[in-house]
Amino acid sequence: MAVVFERPKALLDVPMHFCPGCGHGIVHRLVCEVLDEMGIEGNTIGVVPVGCSVMSYDYFGCDVIEAPHGRAPAVATGVKRSNPDKIQGLYLSGRRRPCRNWYGGNRTQRNTWGKSGHYLYQ
Repeated sequence: MAVVFERPKALLDVPMHFCPGCGHGIVHRLVCEVLDEMGIEGNTIGVVPVGCSVMSYDYFGCDVIEAPHGRAPAVATGVKRSNPDKIQGLYLSGRRRPCRNWYGGNRTQRNTWGKSGHYLYQ
């Protein structure tokens, strides 16, 4: 029987911690499919900021660096300048309103956080 669906080799075989319905798992899979398709897993360095994406090092089969809040583009620039032969990827995530589970579903806190505008990347 022909294989129709399988896990990308660049996606490590571990359970994910994301909330049900979250799109991070889908994005991780798509990124890993591209890494496999291009054959660049061993030559890639990922840069992730704080937030939900900070645990990406548990899921990607390539090197991953965690960057301080708001500094992922600067860290990615430093990675590329110090390793010009490596392929560098930047995984920015976040939302204006964090998922409901962060605050136990407290609408007031969630809406207040969303209005603060701390998460600019979607």
